[in-house]
Amino acid sequence: SGASISADKLYSLLKGEGNNHLRTEADDDLSSGYLEDKAYPGKLNTFYDIFRNNGTKKNTQAIFSTIGQTLSISDLHKFQRLFDLTEENITQNIGGFVQSSPCSDVDDCLEANLDMQYIMAVAHNMSNTFYYWDGSIDPWLSWLYEVADMTDPPSIFSISFASYDAAFGNNYIRN
Repeated sequence: SGASISADKLYSLLKGEGNNHLRTEADDDLSSGYLEDKAYPGKLNTFYDIFRNNGTKKNTQAIFSTIGQTLSISDLHKFQRLFDLTEENITQNIGGFVQSSPCSDVDDCLEANLDMQYIMAVAHNMSNTFYYWDGSIDPWLSWLYEVADMTDPPSIFSISFASYDAAFGNNYIRN
C-alpha cells in the first residue's frame, strides 16, 4: 500500500472542515485500499524509484501560478501531516496570492496547492518559492523574460498551466 496512515484517519482528515473539495461523492466508502489508485507521495517515490527525498536549502525549486490561483499554507501543512511528512513552509512568496487559511473554493487554489504540496513531498528540505505572475497582458512571455533576467533563478520550476499554440500569432511565437 505505501501509505502510513489508516483509512479511518484519512477519512477524518479528508472530511474535515475546509477540505470537502478533496473528496467526491464516489469516495464515501474509504476502505483500506482507498489510496491504491491515487497518486500519493509514497506511491510516487516507488513508481519513480526515488529512494532519498532530502535535498538541501542550496537546492531551489518553485511553482508558477497565475489566473488567481492561491496557495493555502493551512492546506499545505494538513497535506504534510496527512502523509507523515515533515511540516515545512515555503521559503519565498513572489507576487502574493498566499494565504494562511484553508482554501474555501477549489477553483481558486487547486493547481497552486497541488503543485506546492507535491513538489515539497518529493523533495524535502529545499528552498521552495511560490511564484505568482499576474501577466495580465501575457502571462507566458512576460514571465519567461522575468525568469531570464534573474541572476539566480530556481533550479526547478513546476508549471501546471497550458495554452494552445493556435491562440497565439506568429509574431508572438517568434519572440
